Amino acid sequence: MTLRFPMKEGQDLVVVNTHNSAYDTGTLKKKEMEHLRSFLLSEYEKGNYLIVGGDWNQFPTGIHSHEDTYAGMDSAKTTTIEPDFMPQGWRWGYDPATPTNRSLKLPYRADTPTAVIDFYLVSPNISLIEVQTVPLNFQPSDHHPVRARFHLQ
Repeated sequence: MTLRFPMKEGQDLVVVNTHNSAYDTGTLKKKEMEHLRSFLLSEYEKGNYLIVGGDWNQFPTGIHSHEDTYAGMDSAKTTTIEPDFMPQGWRWGYDPATPTNRSLKLPYRADTPTAVIDFYLVSPNISLIEVQTVPLNFQPSDHHPVRARFHLQ
């Protein structure tokens, strides 16, 4: 889902809520990521500000601590986003200390497999001030909310 907010200077703030595929062999997710990259770069070339957030069903660049644990979750094929997915200056925002997703195989317990797969990507013209996962013991969902603060430059 893409929301577009016109700015006074003529650019748009483009906010994308993503929910990438989980249950595929890797081909569908690859196509989704290629499409998203193309869209983001095109919008950035127009001078727009871009924030992408949501359930990527992948690990963010720079985090690998959950891969072994997450391998036992459901039947999802989860990968890590490559460091060169976006050009230099684009930033990933996530809270590495708090998982955002849990396995649904059994009711939640302290030893349930968890991972960080919900996070943000922002364009170089946006400062990422803070990203915080809200730990709710997965009571209302198999995901925790992730909130962030941004500053448009």
